[in-house]
Amino acid sequence: MRPLPAFLFLLSILSTRLAAQDEGFIYGKITTSDQKVYEGPIRWGNEEVYWVDVFNASKEDNNNLRYLSQEQKDKLNERTMRANGWNTTASGNRNFLFWKSDCNNVSYSNDYTHQFSCSFGEIKSIRPRSSHEVEVVMQGGLTFQVEGQGYNDIGAKLKVLDKEIGEIEINWSRVDLVEFKSTPSKLAKKFGDPIYGTVQTYGGSLTGYIQWDHDERLTSDKLDGNMEDGKASIAFENIKSIERFSGRSKVVLQSGREMELSSSNDVNSENRGIIITDENGTITDVPWSEFKKLTLAGAGSKSLKKYDDFKAQKEISAIVTANGKTLTGKTILDLDEEYEFELFQGKDGDVEYSIPVRNIRKIEVKSPKSVDVTLKMGKTITLKGSQDAGELNQGILVFTSKNEPTYIPWSEVSNIQFN
Repeated sequence: MRPLPAFLFLLSILSTRLAAQDEGFIYGKITTSDQKVYEGPIRWGNEEVYWVDVFNASKEDNNNLRYLSQEQKDKLNERTMRANGWNTTASGNRNFLFWKSDCNNVSYSNDYTHQFSCSFGEIKSIRPRSSHEVEVVMQGGLTFQVEGQGYNDIGAKLKVLDKEIGEIEINWSRVDLVEFKSTPSKLAKKFGDPIYGTVQTYGGSLTGYIQWDHDERLTSDKLDGNMEDGKASIAFENIKSIERFSGRSKVVLQSGREMELSSSNDVNSENRGIIITDENGTITDVPWSEFKKLTLAGAGSKSLKKYDDFKAQKEISAIVTANGKTLTGKTILDLDEEYEFELFQGKDGDVEYSIPVRNIRKIEVKSPKSVDVTLKMGKTITLKGSQDAGELNQGILVFTSKNEPTYIPWSEVSNIQFN
């Protein structure tokens, strides 16, 4: 059998990559309150469209507080209040974490509940229970009851590209159930291609899938701004690079044409930031003040993670060193994060990171306000300025036996090595 000519071989590789891109789009079936069914690629509001995109909500409660003794709860209250800059008194501490209806009956408040965040690819189904509450079932069978207060993913309008009807926008009040499923390798219709490229910052370069101004993430999305001759709205598929320049942006098109755009939050200091998601799901949010230049690459540069890539959903297991002692077993971070799909968050200067725990090799606590996070890919990032990475971390639980965890305050932790 004769080998393919070089150009045909390269074309076949590009075609394969582009097909693989389709499997990275969120796909599923939406059933409405009167049992009408629509199936196809889904865009969550005007934002999330890929499996690696993040669903955000708030957990309703924190059952892990039951593992702490009364003394540990009191000390945690005191540390939390001190870290927040509040004066504490022995009699005042308790009311922050929980209140007592009588001397023997303790009820927990919501002060120690946490954010629920994971990639859409982790989720099997989402069922609204009210305008601000949903039941989330994960691919592995876990079920979470979460709320949407403070987050726009609950209550969003859902767009679906039904294979017969085309695009339809469904109000949240009409949604009975969203069931996610593997995306076909080749979609007849899709919302667009991903924006992919390299962002140069003052701290280095980052490559991945781009959300421009926390919003535009498809090559069909538009970059808006004013030129000397009037307003412009340019599709990202026509853009080669965007460079911050004296309160505005210098834009180079694929054809080589250059222009300056101003007077829009897409191209000036009102920009909310550039989010870069790498192929492993690590998210970096670069503020405009740290941004230098974005250079876009072709849509087939990398394959997006597909739905089946998220099937393995494991509990966090680690070797924890604290006070010179080592404990090994199931580990709960920040008194809350129990699973490898959950996110460890922190800031390097003004750049924010959200890292799935499954991507982390180890965490070294350098000070009460700073940690070094080493990724499995080898990169080490110093993080601070967040609850996960600083004084507000509520400590960790290590289950050396099945039902008897050891609680370790964050100030006593020196090293966490993930299994």
